[in-house]
Amino acid sequence: SHSGRRDLKGGSGWKEFPQDIIEIDRISGGVKTLCSFTLPGYVSTAGGGVGVTVYQPFIAIPTGSKSLLISHTPDYLIKLIQSESGNPIRQFRRAYDRIKTKVSGNVTITGGERPPAPEFWADIQALHVVGNELWVQTSTVDSKKGFLIDVFNLEGRYIDRFYLKWSDKDVDPNIVWQKFAFSGGFVYFADKTDEDLIVIKKCRLVGL
Repeated sequence: SHSGRRDLKGGSGWKEFPQDIIEIDRISGGVKTLCSFTLPGYVSTAGGGVGVTVYQPFIAIPTGSKSLLISHTPDYLIKLIQSESGNPIRQFRRAYDRIKTKVSGNVTITGGERPPAPEFWADIQALHVVGNELWVQTSTVDSKKGFLIDVFNLEGRYIDRFYLKWSDKDVDPNIVWQKFAFSGGFVYFADKTDEDLIVIKKCRLVGL
């Protein structure tokens, strides 16, 4: 995927920015745009310069050789598209209580404009295909239980949910964007030591 052409005319404010799914021919190198989605972003202008802040993650993951799962909206919505044509197959969601952010926009000490924070985090922070299931990493973070992950089958039928937590320490509920990778019954994630050194940890998944 790549960001499409952005229209920055009209001064500061919220705008929609295209995000394209492209296909590159391995032999010829030819590029074909399969489909395009939009993300909300805030345009800031100060001192003759222009900046864009996009809080919403754009997520596109393959479910095999024939389809992709897409998340690009602030509210809980997942789209399944054909990977060869970009045509939609179906979309699905579940009722979800949105999580308010605890950050705010302001004016910087240099006088430049800082974009206003969204009222809510994006409901979906990441999508993970684990075996024959889709694990949806949500913005719900419980300090005691960890990160809430919903489980669907690859056709979009809701199955279950669970919380993921890897230590006895409390989890900061404002850090909704924690990165995880799942493979072979293990979860991999970035963490810090007591000396503030960034490390990659590997934990076995049990009880799921």
